[in-house]
Amino acid sequence: MAFAGFLGCALIAGGPGLALFCIVLARRSLIVLLVLACAFLWLVGLLLTSLILRGLLPLETAGSQAAALVLGVIFQEGIRYGCFVLHRRLVVSLNGIAEHMEGVRKLNAQDEQLLALGQGWAHAAAHSIFFYYSWLPLYLGDATLYLEACPHMSFFLAGALLTLGFNLLHTFSMVLAFSGWTHRRRERWMAVPCAHLLAALLTLSNLRRNGCLGGIPAPADDEPLPAQHRATLTSDGR
Repeated sequence: MAFAGFLGCALIAGGPGLALFCIVLARRSLIVLLVLACAFLWLVGLLLTSLILRGLLPLETAGSQAAALVLGVIFQEGIRYGCFVLHRRLVVSLNGIAEHMEGVRKLNAQDEQLLALGQGWAHAAAHSIFFYYSWLPLYLGDATLYLEACPHMSFFLAGALLTLGFNLLHTFSMVLAFSGWTHRRRERWMAVPCAHLLAALLTLSNLRRNGCLGGIPAPADDEPLPAQHRATLTSDGR
């Protein structure tokens, strides 16, 4: 029963992304290599972000928690722009190679979108591994974890739903941001950090009683939660 729940939560969080990778991205070896490189870059970036935010602990007030989220979003959006700079250099290099090789065509708009989609998928995958899949194996234990602030669903299911939402956000935000920067469309690339920041701040609603009805609870690091938010365990396998 525990394994079935573990597998179900894993597929809820990453199933749509896995399907996207297998159907669209895995068909081109260049994009697969790009995904692996970008995923490593994002993992390093998220690790550096966590180290920076570690210095702000303990985050005992809503204001300090919101400030930490804002800093995290700013740092990640800076990494996103760095990815765009590397993306443009990659496009120029590939087009330069195509000019000197017979039978090789230049990249068109669809090819560039696929490259951006691959980088967005890498961001989502790194985010999932860092914030969800690293602690999901706890589901294989003898109990299920619930938060007093969100008694409606288990901690693992809530995390899966939240991860799914952020996966979709990060995957397609990269395409939108790259398009905005490439074509100098401010409304496109500005929508990305705004949506990212809004989604991050909405997770603060989970600190309120029944706040998960509006925002699914997220993992809360390894710091102990306040007494009113501490988790309860049930051993009935649900």
